[in-house]
Amino acid sequence: MSESQVRYEQPEETHAMEQEQEVSRVQLNSIRFPCIDPNPNPNTPTTQTQVSYTNLEALLAHGIATADIEKLNAEGFYTVESIAHATIRKLSEVKGISEAKVLKLKEITKSMVPMDFKTAADALVDRSSIVCLTTGAVELDKLLCGGVETGR
Repeated sequence: MSESQVRYEQPEETHAMEQEQEVSRVQLNSIRFPCIDPNPNPNTPTTQTQVSYTNLEALLAHGIATADIEKLNAEGFYTVESIAHATIRKLSEVKGISEAKVLKLKEITKSMVPMDFKTAADALVDRSSIVCLTTGAVELDKLLCGGVETGR
Protein backbone atom coordinates (compact mmCIF):
# COMPACT_ATOMS: atom_id res chain seq x y z
CA MET A 1 0.00 0.00 0.00
CA SER A 2 1.49 3.35 -0.98
CA GLU A 3 1.56 6.41 1.27
CA SER A 4 -1.14 8.10 -0.77
CA GLN A 5 -3.49 5.19 -0.07
CA VAL A 6 -2.88 5.19 3.68
CA ARG A 7 -5.63 6.91 5.58
CA TYR A 8 -4.88 8.38 8.98
CA GLU A 9 -7.74 8.64 11.41
CA GLN A 10 -7.75 10.25 14.81
CA PRO A 11 -8.50 7.81 17.59
CA GLU A 12 -11.77 8.32 19.44
CA GLU A 13 -9.80 9.17 22.58
CA THR A 14 -8.53 12.33 20.87
CA HIS A 15 -12.10 13.38 20.05
CA ALA A 16 -13.11 12.82 23.67
CA MET A 17 -10.18 14.93 24.88
CA GLU A 18 -11.14 17.75 22.52
CA GLN A 19 -14.71 17.65 23.82
CA GLU A 20 -13.48 17.75 27.43
CA GLN A 21 -11.35 20.80 26.62
CA GLU A 22 -14.41 22.51 25.14
CA VAL A 23 -16.39 21.75 28.29
CA SER A 24 -13.57 23.10 30.47
CA ARG A 25 -13.70 26.41 28.58
CA VAL A 26 -17.31 26.94 29.60
CA GLN A 27 -17.55 29.32 32.53
CA LEU A 28 -20.06 28.52 35.23
CA ASN A 29 -20.82 30.46 38.39
CA SER A 30 -20.68 27.45 40.67
CA ILE A 31 -20.04 23.80 39.90
CA ARG A 32 -21.02 21.10 42.39
CA PHE A 33 -19.85 17.50 42.25
CA PRO A 34 -21.07 14.76 44.58
CA CYS A 35 -18.18 12.78 46.01
CA ILE A 36 -18.70 9.38 47.56
CA ASP A 37 -16.43 8.65 50.49
CA PRO A 38 -14.87 5.25 49.77
CA ASN A 39 -15.44 3.20 52.88
CA PRO A 40 -13.54 -0.08 53.20
CA ASN A 41 -16.03 -1.45 55.76
CA PRO A 42 -19.07 -2.82 53.87
CA ASN A 43 -21.18 -2.86 57.07
CA THR A 44 -21.23 0.92 57.42
CA PRO A 45 -22.99 3.16 54.91
CA THR A 46 -21.01 5.45 52.65
CA THR A 47 -21.30 9.20 53.09
CA GLN A 48 -21.69 11.81 50.40
CA THR A 49 -20.09 15.24 50.54
CA GLN A 50 -20.51 18.20 48.23
CA VAL A 51 -17.47 19.74 46.62
CA SER A 52 -18.03 23.14 45.08
CA TYR A 53 -15.93 25.35 42.87
CA THR A 54 -16.36 29.11 42.73
CA ASN A 55 -15.96 31.03 39.50
CA LEU A 56 -13.39 33.83 39.35
CA GLU A 57 -16.23 36.35 39.03
CA ALA A 58 -16.50 36.13 42.83
CA LEU A 59 -13.20 38.04 43.01
CA LEU A 60 -14.92 41.15 41.63
CA ALA A 61 -16.47 41.70 45.07
CA HIS A 62 -12.95 41.76 46.55
CA GLY A 63 -11.60 44.47 44.27
CA ILE A 64 -10.03 42.40 41.48
CA ALA A 65 -10.56 44.00 38.07
CA THR A 66 -12.43 42.28 35.26
CA ALA A 67 -9.38 42.64 33.02
CA ASP A 68 -7.27 40.69 35.53
CA ILE A 69 -9.89 37.94 35.69
CA GLU A 70 -9.88 37.71 31.90
CA LYS A 71 -6.07 37.40 31.92
CA LEU A 72 -6.28 34.60 34.47
CA ASN A 73 -8.96 32.84 32.39
CA ALA A 74 -6.74 33.10 29.31
CA GLU A 75 -3.97 31.30 31.21
CA GLY A 76 -6.27 28.47 32.36
CA PHE A 77 -7.34 29.65 35.82
CA TYR A 78 -11.13 29.36 35.91
CA THR A 79 -11.92 28.96 39.60
CA VAL A 80 -10.99 30.64 42.87
CA GLU A 81 -9.70 27.26 44.06
CA SER A 82 -7.27 27.05 41.13
CA ILE A 83 -5.79 30.40 42.19
CA ALA A 84 -5.62 29.35 45.85
CA HIS A 85 -3.74 26.14 45.04
CA ALA A 86 -1.43 27.63 42.40
CA THR A 87 2.09 28.66 43.31
CA ILE A 88 3.12 32.30 43.37
CA ARG A 89 5.62 31.56 40.62
CA LYS A 90 2.93 30.05 38.37
CA LEU A 91 0.64 33.03 38.91
CA SER A 92 3.52 35.46 38.27
CA GLU A 93 3.89 33.93 34.80
CA VAL A 94 0.48 35.33 33.81
CA LYS A 95 1.14 38.28 31.52
CA GLY A 96 -0.18 41.55 32.87
CA ILE A 97 -0.41 40.42 36.51
CA SER A 98 2.18 42.02 38.77
CA GLU A 99 3.77 40.30 41.75
CA ALA A 100 1.91 42.64 44.10
CA LYS A 101 -1.38 41.63 42.44
CA VAL A 102 -0.41 37.96 42.75
CA LEU A 103 0.18 38.36 46.48
CA LYS A 104 -3.17 40.15 46.83
CA LEU A 105 -4.90 37.34 44.88
CA LYS A 106 -3.31 34.69 47.08
CA GLU A 107 -4.40 36.55 50.24
CA ILE A 108 -7.99 36.94 49.00
CA THR A 109 -8.35 33.36 47.79
CA LYS A 110 -6.81 32.00 50.98
CA SER A 111 -9.65 33.66 52.92
CA MET A 112 -12.25 32.29 50.47
CA VAL A 113 -11.03 28.68 50.20
CA PRO A 114 -10.74 26.47 53.26
CA MET A 115 -7.26 25.00 52.96
CA ASP A 116 -6.27 22.40 55.51
CA PHE A 117 -2.53 22.69 55.25
CA LYS A 118 -0.06 22.34 58.06
CA THR A 119 3.53 23.47 57.77
CA ALA A 120 6.36 21.28 58.98
CA ALA A 121 7.01 23.76 61.80
CA ASP A 122 3.41 23.42 63.00
CA ALA A 123 3.62 19.62 62.78
CA LEU A 124 6.83 19.70 64.83
CA VAL A 125 5.13 21.75 67.55
CA ASP A 126 2.22 19.28 67.59
CA ARG A 127 4.59 16.31 67.80
CA SER A 128 6.48 17.85 70.71
CA SER A 129 3.41 17.43 72.93
CA ILE A 130 3.11 13.68 72.28
CA VAL A 131 3.88 11.55 75.34
CA CYS A 132 5.79 8.28 74.94
CA LEU A 133 5.39 5.35 77.31
CA THR A 134 8.50 3.29 77.83
CA THR A 135 8.32 -0.45 77.42
CA GLY A 136 10.86 -1.17 80.12
CA ALA A 137 13.29 -2.59 77.58
CA VAL A 138 15.96 -0.01 76.73
CA GLU A 139 16.82 -1.50 73.33
CA LEU A 140 13.15 -1.74 72.32
CA ASP A 141 12.61 1.89 73.36
CA LYS A 142 15.55 2.85 71.12
CA LEU A 143 13.92 1.05 68.18
CA LEU A 144 10.63 2.81 68.93
CA CYS A 145 12.39 6.21 69.22
CA GLY A 146 11.57 6.64 72.89
CA GLY A 147 8.69 4.24 73.47
CA VAL A 148 5.08 3.80 72.45
CA GLU A 149 3.33 7.06 71.52
CA THR A 150 0.11 7.82 73.36
CA GLY A 151 -1.32 10.03 70.65
CA ARG A 152 -1.76 12.98 73.00
